[in-house]
Amino acid sequence: MNLLVITAAVIMSATMNTAQEEKTDFYHNTEIENNHIVAQYIYKKVAVPYENKVYQMLEPHRMYDYNYDAEERLSVRTSHHWNGQQWGPESRLEYTYADDGYSVSISYWDKNKQRFSSPMYKTVYTEMPDRTAVQICNYQRCGKDWVQTTQLLAPSVQGTLQS
Repeated sequence: MNLLVITAAVIMSATMNTAQEEKTDFYHNTEIENNHIVAQYIYKKVAVPYENKVYQMLEPHRMYDYNYDAEERLSVRTSHHWNGQQWGPESRLEYTYADDGYSVSISYWDKNKQRFSSPMYKTVYTEMPDRTAVQICNYQRCGKDWVQTTQLLAPSVQGTLQS
């Protein structure tokens, strides 16, 4: 199963859709290496007054970096925010793959411990055996256990989760 196609398509689609919007206050710069998106920088347009004039400038806003596993599937997306001087970690999405789907969990940066917390939320995407639908389950961590919070069955786009 090649789920990288889904993830890469979603990332590229978001970049292209944003880039095509005429009136936006955000601008994207995407770095690609070996056909993989490795980083995205988001800049916000801000008005800066200077000597009785107002100039439009781009200010760093958010940065995402992407890591891939040995099978070239997206494994981690880390989000960073701009604190006025440097990029600081904010959250991390971790992708785990199975034969019938994948899961995405999110962790948040703990400033006190200077590391990411254990994942607090997780979404599991499972393709049904007949490939007509995808089951989407959301979970929240409760102590050491995962508790299901929602479940949805969505029609499958033929070939979406298959190679």
